[in-house]
Amino acid sequence: MEETNFDCLPDDLIIRIFKNVSAEDLCTIYNVSKRFRRLAFDRSLVRHSDFEQCYGTTPSSFTDYIKSNSSMLESLSLNHCYWLTGRCVETAVLKCKNLTQLYLLDIGLSTKQLCKILSSLQKLEALAFTVASVDEFDNNLNASESAQRTMCNIKHLTIHFKVGITPRTEPSISVQFIQKKNSFIEHCRELTSLHVMGHPNLGCGLPKLLLQPNVVKVSNLKNLKHLSLNYAIDPAARIFYYGTLMSVAKLHLKLKTVLNPSANFSSERNMDFWKNFWNSQDDLEYLDLSNISLKNIFPTIFDPGVVKKNLLYLNISQTDSREVGMNLATLGHVCPNLQSLNLKNSQLVYLHKGALEQVGAPIKQQMTFDIEGFSSLVSMCHQIVHLNLSNIHIHEVSGLQKTFVNALTTLTGLRSLALSPCCLRLQDCETREPEDSPGCSQSGKKQAASTVMVQYAKKRRISLHTASTSQPSVLPDSEDTDLDPASTLYPRCKTGLESLTEACPRLSHLELISAGLVRPVIHRGSIGLAPRPCVYVPCVESYALTDAELSYLGRLSNLQYLQLAGLPGIISGSFLSHIAKQCPQLKQLHLSYLGLTAHCIYTNQLCQAFQHFTSLIDLRLEHAYLSIDQLFCRSARKCRSLQRFCVVSKNGSLDPDAVTGLMSELPRLMVLQLFTDSTQTMCKKLMKALKDRFQSTRPALSVTIYPLFDQDTAYVMNKIPTKHLEELTIFSSKICQQPPGQCRVKVKTRDRSGKVTV
Repeated sequence: MEETNFDCLPDDLIIRIFKNVSAEDLCTIYNVSKRFRRLAFDRSLVRHSDFEQCYGTTPSSFTDYIKSNSSMLESLSLNHCYWLTGRCVETAVLKCKNLTQLYLLDIGLSTKQLCKILSSLQKLEALAFTVASVDEFDNNLNASESAQRTMCNIKHLTIHFKVGITPRTEPSISVQFIQKKNSFIEHCRELTSLHVMGHPNLGCGLPKLLLQPNVVKVSNLKNLKHLSLNYAIDPAARIFYYGTLMSVAKLHLKLKTVLNPSANFSSERNMDFWKNFWNSQDDLEYLDLSNISLKNIFPTIFDPGVVKKNLLYLNISQTDSREVGMNLATLGHVCPNLQSLNLKNSQLVYLHKGALEQVGAPIKQQMTFDIEGFSSLVSMCHQIVHLNLSNIHIHEVSGLQKTFVNALTTLTGLRSLALSPCCLRLQDCETREPEDSPGCSQSGKKQAASTVMVQYAKKRRISLHTASTSQPSVLPDSEDTDLDPASTLYPRCKTGLESLTEACPRLSHLELISAGLVRPVIHRGSIGLAPRPCVYVPCVESYALTDAELSYLGRLSNLQYLQLAGLPGIISGSFLSHIAKQCPQLKQLHLSYLGLTAHCIYTNQLCQAFQHFTSLIDLRLEHAYLSIDQLFCRSARKCRSLQRFCVVSKNGSLDPDAVTGLMSELPRLMVLQLFTDSTQTMCKKLMKALKDRFQSTRPALSVTIYPLFDQDTAYVMNKIPTKHLEELTIFSSKICQQPPGQCRVKVKTRDRSGKVTV
């Protein structure tokens, strides 16, 4: 009867339903019936095909899909389809003569195969590809006139440098700076956007061959509007990007996108370059000035008399704004239409007290959060929907947190937010003086508040130790409430997180990362991805974010991504089940260093919550004493939607049989990363066993199991596919790191009815 009712639906309605499924699902629907075979490959469904994250697509099903739709395909994205061989991709793409957009990032194509594809696709306008040797690509391109003609028509280009770099720099290495007239960039005459990407590899030393583009035909870049570089420590990508930027600056173009354009140049010649370059940038929509000293370029960029009315995205994370006459209020005046703002660890958010600097006061006392400037900023930039304030402390001043939370909650349209837990600590309820002692000084209030929180932390440790020695079960929520110093000393007031979730119910991406988590185990840095011991010193105020308060996150019914890191106030982890039940759309969950550092005490509650995570795709857990045992894996099997799973644990162990059972029970689990204290021999044996057993049925399977602090761990990490390395392995704040769609080109098209779609 159900089939009969479904068959009664008209074709156009079924096609509209099919528009909500992936290309992988269309391959499956194609085999259901003759009618579905006809409708699943309708031109409106397949002309813009995207296989990214289609981990279940086998090479054979992909080949059949292309064979059936090659004449209709206009846009094809194979970004990060690392399991498809170069020969398979080459054979399939060569059949698609009408392609105008082709995305091949992180695909194992040789430069010869890439040039062969370019020779065949004369209509191509947008191209993204990964290259290991630019010199080899140039040689193959210069040998093919048809490929050169295709490059002449390219308007949107993304080049991903994935250059192998040795972790140890040899003194005898000779670096060649190639200045060639026949570089591939010389053939691109119609470029409107150029995106350069680097691989987050070891970052120690330089490759033997670098390309520094001194563009000969600078006029070829006259149409350029978008220029970007991702957060790369890859020297090949940076040298190529900065060389191109210097060439572009000669044209005095009106750019709309400039991402990561600045280094801390010190010479006067470079200072003049920035002055001339930025004077004409009035049309900017996306701007990234992260990791620089603003004083080098501030006078020409953030001139208070020049309003950047088109600026929608601004990233000034990790910036030094000292000796600069600029503050948050000025920023709000200059950029009134901002929608995305990244202030992570930016000195711009602080008031620098010159008087205290002169007497040699400690740095922490010299900087106070500019609450008036922040209030002014959010009042002028009321359209902000994405905001990153992570790695910023807000405390030590009475009432500062409450004023901050009140200002933050005026942004009722927030969709993405990152901040430190101490920013949500409303101290006024705990630190206010009793009515019978009006003479209590401000310093006395602060000292009392600190004493309360220290005693609070001690009580939590004692109660945890008592519970762990008396019974293995976790503490109930009632005990958490009894330990709250606010409830014992002063009347309860509305918490910061409670106010936030009440005022911003549309939040879909949230990060609560302790500003005291200054150096996670795996992160980008001067030595690349080589793991180092974690440096984690939480501030006293961060203890106030407890299990009971985190339960307010259940109000965010639209929550899709949640990262909690460095929250020492967690005892039982009881909030996890509440979030799992109340946030049905949650797809990504990252938990790092919750509770005490010497005990991973939330695992029992996490195991109970697994069955309620109905949509969870990514799970990343980092804690020094987290073990993957039978109980954990038996519970994790209930999370049927899980696709990617990463564990980083310095002293943790793993049970090979339990891990094997977990893989067998979760058919959609394609990415497994376990960095623990297990032996290298056991890790290699387990990794090989999993690949031998599951690789044939899961072509996209990526298994990385290795001791965390082994000397070869960095090599192993460098072999992880870029997508998983960026999104799962590396610990980072991801909100506002890049504007959405940076490496994708939005192309307007018209369907048969004449309706314009993007």
